[in-house]
Amino acid sequence: MNRGSEMDGDPVKILVFGEVLWDLIRDGEYLGGAPFNLAAHLASCGIHSYIITNVGDDERGRRVLYEMDRLGVDKTYVGVDPHHPTGTVNVALSQAGEPSYTINENVAYDFIVLDDAQIEKIGNERFGAFCFGTLNQREETARRTLYRILDILGDIQVFYDINLRQHYYSKEMIHKSLSCTTILKLNDDEVRMVSSLMFDEMLDDIEFARLPLGCHPYKTCTEMPRQTHRPPRRYRPPQPPCPDTTQTHRRDTRHNRFYRALSI
Repeated sequence: MNRGSEMDGDPVKILVFGEVLWDLIRDGEYLGGAPFNLAAHLASCGIHSYIITNVGDDERGRRVLYEMDRLGVDKTYVGVDPHHPTGTVNVALSQAGEPSYTINENVAYDFIVLDDAQIEKIGNERFGAFCFGTLNQREETARRTLYRILDILGDIQVFYDINLRQHYYSKEMIHKSLSCTTILKLNDDEVRMVSSLMFDEMLDDIEFARLPLGCHPYKTCTEMPRQTHRPPRRYRPPQPPCPDTTQTHRRDTRHNRFYRALSI
């Protein structure tokens, strides 16, 4: 792994906030969570990637920590929660192969807490970008920690992968997130959902991209609607220089769109 990638002479460091979890499908367990996948792909591309998350003090949590070490994701801001289990999603398949998901609640990543020293350290670090999503805002504890971080970030790119899941979002949550965003990623379905929620009208992606939704001028990335019929697969990171992999990995990690957005 090449940690020597540089931008303006400094090593590239990117901080990701959010869930790491196991997809439980039939007799298999598959490591994922969009923020974790992004951090792992960034690391495979030579970026020094950090993730802020929690795992439980359990066997699944220990396997997550092992995989972070193996994949080169920095664990400086990873907590071990003795009171809540590592995140999981139960995936059930119909006879036709269509999945349904139960995103289990009250899990470790819902209760991310950083102390004042950690928050100060993040504020003093020279991160090139900060990345976050929506699911990890569903519980007040993690949401409050995220907002503390957003309030102390300097003049860096803030990448919001809106990634709406089931009922785990609100107008207020999205408004706060957009107000801190410089790069927004959402798909065509989410364009319609967010425009209806925020403005009571359904806009297309071009109309939506022209709206001043937050306090920053930002770049908008849209993608094809997510395919929902494929079961999750065991994570296998690509090798540098970030090849264009399967549609499933493009959907889950968005790392190619992230790089494109940063370079525009």
